[in-house]
Amino acid sequence: MMAHIKKIEAGMLNSRKLIKGSIGGPAFYIWLLVLAIPISMKAQQVDFNALPLDFIYDTQQYPPTIADVDGDGREELVRFNNDGVFIDFFPLSGGRYTRHLPLNIQHPPKWSVCGGDVDNNGLIDFVFGSDQKAVLLQQNARGYIEYPLTGNLVSQRSNLVDVDGDGDLDLFVCNDEGENFYYENDGTGHFTKSTALSDLTVLAGNYSSIWTDVNGDRLLDLYISKCFGNVPPTDDRRKNLLYINKGNGHFEELGQQSGVDDTAQSWTSAVEDFDNDGDMDLYVLNHDQACRLYRNNGDGSFTDVIGTSGLNALDYTAFEVVTGDFNNDGFCDVLTDLQQALFLGNGDLTFAAAPGPAKAGAVGDLNNDGFLDVFKGRTLFENTKNNNHWIRFWLNGIQSNKQGIGAIIRVYTAGNTQTRELRSGQGYSAMSSLHIHFGLGSETKIDSVKVLWPSGITTTILDLLADSSYEITECEGLSGTANPEVKDSLMCQSTLTLSTPDLPGKWLWSNGDTTHMTTINKAGNYTAFNQDSSGCWKAAIRYRIQLENDSPPVFLRDSILPSPCIGTELRLPWYPDNDIIASQNWNGKKYLYPQAEGKYVIEKTSVCHQEQVWSDSIEINYFSLDKAKVDSTYWTQDSVTFYSSDPNTLWYQDDQTNLPLAQGPSYTGSIPFLFNKVFLEAYRTLPYPVQRGGRKNADKASASFPKRDLYFSIEEDLILHSVDMYVLKKENEGPRKITLTSKDGDLVGEFSQDLTEGKNQVNLEINVKKGPYKWSCDRSDQAMNAGDYNYPYPLAQMGSIDSCSGKANFYPYFYNWQFSSLPQLCRSERNIYIWLSTDFNSTIDKNILLFPNPANEKITLLTNNTDITSFSILNMEGKTVMEETFRENTHIEINCLPVGLYVIKLKDRKGKYYFRKFIIFK
Repeated sequence: MMAHIKKIEAGMLNSRKLIKGSIGGPAFYIWLLVLAIPISMKAQQVDFNALPLDFIYDTQQYPPTIADVDGDGREELVRFNNDGVFIDFFPLSGGRYTRHLPLNIQHPPKWSVCGGDVDNNGLIDFVFGSDQKAVLLQQNARGYIEYPLTGNLVSQRSNLVDVDGDGDLDLFVCNDEGENFYYENDGTGHFTKSTALSDLTVLAGNYSSIWTDVNGDRLLDLYISKCFGNVPPTDDRRKNLLYINKGNGHFEELGQQSGVDDTAQSWTSAVEDFDNDGDMDLYVLNHDQACRLYRNNGDGSFTDVIGTSGLNALDYTAFEVVTGDFNNDGFCDVLTDLQQALFLGNGDLTFAAAPGPAKAGAVGDLNNDGFLDVFKGRTLFENTKNNNHWIRFWLNGIQSNKQGIGAIIRVYTAGNTQTRELRSGQGYSAMSSLHIHFGLGSETKIDSVKVLWPSGITTTILDLLADSSYEITECEGLSGTANPEVKDSLMCQSTLTLSTPDLPGKWLWSNGDTTHMTTINKAGNYTAFNQDSSGCWKAAIRYRIQLENDSPPVFLRDSILPSPCIGTELRLPWYPDNDIIASQNWNGKKYLYPQAEGKYVIEKTSVCHQEQVWSDSIEINYFSLDKAKVDSTYWTQDSVTFYSSDPNTLWYQDDQTNLPLAQGPSYTGSIPFLFNKVFLEAYRTLPYPVQRGGRKNADKASASFPKRDLYFSIEEDLILHSVDMYVLKKENEGPRKITLTSKDGDLVGEFSQDLTEGKNQVNLEINVKKGPYKWSCDRSDQAMNAGDYNYPYPLAQMGSIDSCSGKANFYPYFYNWQFSSLPQLCRSERNIYIWLSTDFNSTIDKNILLFPNPANEKITLLTNNTDITSFSILNMEGKTVMEETFRENTHIEINCLPVGLYVIKLKDRKGKYYFRKFIIFK
C-alpha cells in the first residue's frame, strides 16, 4: 500500500508574589459609590463549547498560540514544550489532528509568544519571551530552528512590530529587571540588539507592552504596563508609561499628561476602539488597586470611566485579557481570566457580564465559521455561533511588512464604523490570530473598508459582502480584493523556478523579483502580484513550496496486540507519518484489517526521489492452543478428580456455559453433580502493551510541602503495574505506607516499601476497576511538584489523574504510572471427557442392559443370557453393599444406598464376571 502525502504542514505562567496593598483613603469609597451605578444589558449573549484537547506533556504551562502557520488561510492552534512544536490542524474535511515538529527547545516560552514572518519567506515564525532570553523560532517549511538572541533578561511581553519603518518586523521585549530590549531586523530574520530605543523604560518592572496609534497620527505609540513588588505606589518602577511616537525614531513619554500613568500593580492592558468613535481606548488590568478603563478623549487625554462600564474593577485575580467581537454584534468585547471572565461590549464603553466557560487565551477562528474561538491551557472554547454576520481580512504588505502588522483597518456599514489594529503580541502572554475580524450584527453588506498601512499608504475598497474572508494588498487609493490561484509544490532540487500567469502588466514577487519568473533556493510561500491599470498590486498566484515530508508512516502500536487470539477481528490503526501524534474525528487516520497472520507493511514513496521508500511494518502472529485433554483421573466414592494435559485449564459443566467451574491443572467434582462427563479448555492470557501516564519525573520538585492526596478516575478496568516515587535527601529515606482507596473510602490496596534517595519504582500489580480513587502516603517528605497546571493527566484512553487535595497546582508523590489494559484471554476449542458411559444400549455383553443411569430409586437389568446366576453391587472402596441371585428382568431397589459411583458385578455359571458402572443421585 502507498501513502503519498503531497502537502507537508508545518506546523506558566508562574505566579509572581506581590505585596498587595489596600485601596486606601477616600478613593476606596469613591470607587464603591461609582460602581453602584446600574449598567444596562444590551449585548447579545454568546455561548462556547469547552472541547478538551489531546494531552501533550508540559505544553499547558506555556502561552497559548493561534496562527496560520502554513499560509493556507486557515488558522492553527500551536503548543510548545521542550520536545518541539505541536500544531493542531483543522482541515476543511473536518475533524482535527496534531502534528509534532520535533525540536530540542532549550528556551521554551515561559512568559510570552508573538508571531510573524520575520524572514519574508511567507511563513509564520515565533519569538519567545523565555526565562533569561528572547528566542527566535524560525520556520523552514518543514520544521523550526531555535535561535537565542543576544543578551540576558527576564523577558515578559514580546511584540513584533516595524519600529524603524523599513518594511520588516523588529522585536520589542519587556524586561522585568531593567531596560527593555529592542532588536532590529535586517530583513532576513537576523536580529541585532539595538540601543535606538534605549531611553524607553530604563527602570525595571516592565510587564506588558502594546503598540498602538493612540493619537491618530499614523505612528505607532507604546504603552507599558508596570508591576514591581515590595515598593510603594510612588516608586517609578510601578508607573505605567505612554510613549508617543514623534517620528524618526523619537518617542516622548506623556503618560502623566495623558492621564494613564497608573501606579497600581498593572499586569497587562488591552487597547481597542470600545466605543466605535475611531480612536483607541485603554483597559488596564491591576492587581492591588482598581482596574482602569480609559476613554480616549481624542485630544491626547484619557478619562477613566470604569465606574460606569460594568467591568469588574475590584477583582484583582486576573493575569490575562484579550479582546474581540465574540458575538459578532459590531462591538468589541473583553475576555479575562477572572471568575466572571466575559464582558460583552455595547459600543458605548459599557459592558454586560456574560456567563460561560471561556477564559482569556489565544483568539482566532479555528473552524473557519466566522466566529471567534478561544484557546487556553488544554481547552478549545469553540464559539457556538448565532445569526449575526461577520467579515475577515488578510493583509499583504508591499512597502509595509509582509503581513501588514501595525495597520489600522476601518469598516464602514450603514449603521456603524469599526476600527481595529493588527498587532503581533498583545495582552500578557498569548499570541492571537493575525487575521482581522469584524462582527457586523445584522448588516450583510460593507459600504467600504480602509486599510491605513504602516508605510502611510491608505487602501480603500468598496462594496463587500458579509460572511466572507478577503485578501487585501497594499495600494494607494481605490483598490479591490484578490483571490489568488494557489499551487502546492515540493522543493526537490536546490533551486526551483516559478512563473506568473499569462496576464498583461507589471509583476512583483514577494521576494522582490519583478520579472515573469523567479528562481528560489529555499522553501516558503511565494506570491506574484500583478499591477492593474490603476497601479494597484493584486495577488495573482501563490506558490506554497514545501520540503518533502520524510517522516515514515507509523503503526499506532499502543493499541495493537501483535499476537492476538486466533479468530480475533483485528484493526491496525496507522498515520501517514509519525509526526502525527493524535487525531479527533479526522479521516486522515487509517486502518488495516488483517485477514491472516504475517507481516504487514505500510509504505510511502518519495515524490522527489522515486527510489526512496519510507515504511513501517508489524508482524501479526495469531495465538492458537491445542485442546486440553484429561490425562488421568482419581476416584472416591462420591467424587472424581481430573488431571489436565495443560496446566492452564478452564473446567466446565457443559458445552454452553461461559462461567467455568474452576481453573487450573486439576478439578475435583461431585459424582452426582458431574454425572458422566466433564468439559475443559486450555487458556492463555496475552498482556497488552504497558503504557505510561502522569508526570514523567520529579524535576524541580520539593519535599517541604504539607501532605497531599492524589485523585484519579478509571474509565476502563486496568492493571496498575507500578509508580515511581522520589526521595530528594538521604535523611528522608525510610518506609512508606501507600494506600489506595475508593471514592467511598473503601480500602482497595495497601503497599509498603522502603524508599531510598533518588528514584524508587513501587511495584503494585493491582487490578483497578472503573471508578474514582485516591492515592495517599503516610509521609510527606518525598518529592512533590508545585506550580503545575496540567490536570487532568490522561492515563491513555483508560482514565485520568484529576487533581490533588488542597490547591490544584500541586502534584504529589506518584510519577510515571505504568499500566495496561486487562489481558486478552485466549481459549482452545472446548473438549469433552466422558468418564462414565451412560448409554444403556452399550454393554460388555450385548445381551445385558442396565438402565436408567444415573438412577435414584431403582435400576433394571435385562438380559437373555441364561448363564448369569447372581450379581453384587460394590462401592468405590471395593466393599460389597448388596448381593442377590439374578433373575430375568431383575429390578434392583437402590434408594437405600447413598449417592455416588457404584459397580455392579454379574457372575455366570462358568465363573465369568461382567462389570458395569452406574451413578446414584437424589
